[in-house]
Amino acid sequence: MPVTCHFSRLSAVFNATTLFSDISGTLFTQPQGLVGPNGQGKSVLFSLLAQRENPAEGTVRWARPFYYLPQRGAAPAATLAGALGIGDILRAQQRLEAGDTDPELFALLADSWEQNARAQHILSDAGLGHLALTSDCRSLSGGEQTRLTLCLAFMQRDTFLLLDEPDSHLDSAGRRWLGKQLLEHRAGSLVISHDRTLLGQMSTIFELTACGLNEYGGNYEVYATQQVRKQQALQAHEARLTSQLRQEKQEQQKREAKRAKRQQQGEKLRRDGSQATILLDGKKEWAEGRMAGVTQRNARVINQLSAERREVSEQRQIKDAQTLKIAAVAASGRLMVHANRLQLPSGNRQAHSFDIYGGEHWHIAGRNGCGKSTLLRVLMGEVQPTAGAFSLHGRVCYLDQQLQLLDPTLSTTEALCRYAPAVSAQTWRTHLGALRIRGERGLLPPGRLSGGERLKVTLLALTLAEPAPEILILDEPDNALDLDSKQLLEQALRDYRGALLLVSHDEAFVAGCGITHTLRLE
Repeated sequence: MPVTCHFSRLSAVFNATTLFSDISGTLFTQPQGLVGPNGQGKSVLFSLLAQRENPAEGTVRWARPFYYLPQRGAAPAATLAGALGIGDILRAQQRLEAGDTDPELFALLADSWEQNARAQHILSDAGLGHLALTSDCRSLSGGEQTRLTLCLAFMQRDTFLLLDEPDSHLDSAGRRWLGKQLLEHRAGSLVISHDRTLLGQMSTIFELTACGLNEYGGNYEVYATQQVRKQQALQAHEARLTSQLRQEKQEQQKREAKRAKRQQQGEKLRRDGSQATILLDGKKEWAEGRMAGVTQRNARVINQLSAERREVSEQRQIKDAQTLKIAAVAASGRLMVHANRLQLPSGNRQAHSFDIYGGEHWHIAGRNGCGKSTLLRVLMGEVQPTAGAFSLHGRVCYLDQQLQLLDPTLSTTEALCRYAPAVSAQTWRTHLGALRIRGERGLLPPGRLSGGERLKVTLLALTLAEPAPEILILDEPDNALDLDSKQLLEQALRDYRGALLLVSHDEAFVAGCGITHTLRLE
């Protein structure tokens, strides 16, 4: 397999904090995935690999061209042709078809027919084939713009691709198209993603953690299996070290007890005068010298075992399960949400009628632009329906995609206290720590946290609020969560006893949330 890039001993520092240090790796012409906790520096690593920033230390060497697509790509050009880099070709074709015989047009088009055909083919595959190359990009939905930026990436046939969460705004069909394109892109790719289905198509998984960069040969299933084995091995190693440390401390206590007993016997002999003082002093000096050597060795062993156990414990805690429990509500079968011939002002214009009862978990499914978020906003009273009626019967918690729940001017802990004053700051800090938002991270404003951290903080605010919510309405809550956090949220939603309305395009995530009904908008 040809080598595409080699990076050696990379280090990155952000706001005087070391994100990672001394990491090395090699990229090949195959689809590869990068995973890791939110805020660990995956996007920063991509920026270093793309040579947009300089590392604090280390080198990056490329053996072939590369194309970098960050999370927030550049604003699209005016037209589809411009966005795909074939605007000049399209204009030349239009002039030629209009009768212009300028020799420069023929020179420009001499090697461009294949490129134009390839653009049309990729657009069609991406579900954008119904749009003309002269279409205005500003009229595209967010999902369509994402697919268009990816089309430009896949136009780079002999170029290695660095794609930072390219699946973030794609619907299920778009994610399947993305996976297919990555498999067919022979120049290779490295993709940051938290979608287990997409990662299941990768040939190699890299994991960036506080301990460094680890490489797992295989797809997500191989990675997940090795993670379980690694965690079990760390737990077993920590247990062995704890047992050895306990034995050493017990031996230390026994020796101390023997020393104290001998000392008492020596003092008794001195008082009795049954042995010469010079003989007693010699015995004492010999015993103390021998004991000092044993004590020093014992102290070295205890210190070594303690340091090793501390290191193993830190490695294990990096992968320890996070905790997030949605406040309990009484299971009930009463009506919570009612809709009668509800017609949305945008997207799907059909009339929808449905009833949602306590304990039911509904997945709101459909392609980008079909009106899923609009339906949630209608139910929350933010947007008026075109026709029909609806009603909600219970306490509602709603989380939209903008995460505007908390005050962005306060620290995260202060913002949580402001949202729910009945909960103490110490309680909030404890729960933040359980979500791996510790120390100085909890003092940052929500807007300065990573996307996944900010989402976890917002979910935490919703789940500890009193009284407990009876209806949860969540619009793509998994969009920026890392793999461990997604599984954490899956468990929390699966255990939730109230009524749930969930919008998500991650098939594995949806399958883990205990869905009982699906409302599909087409």
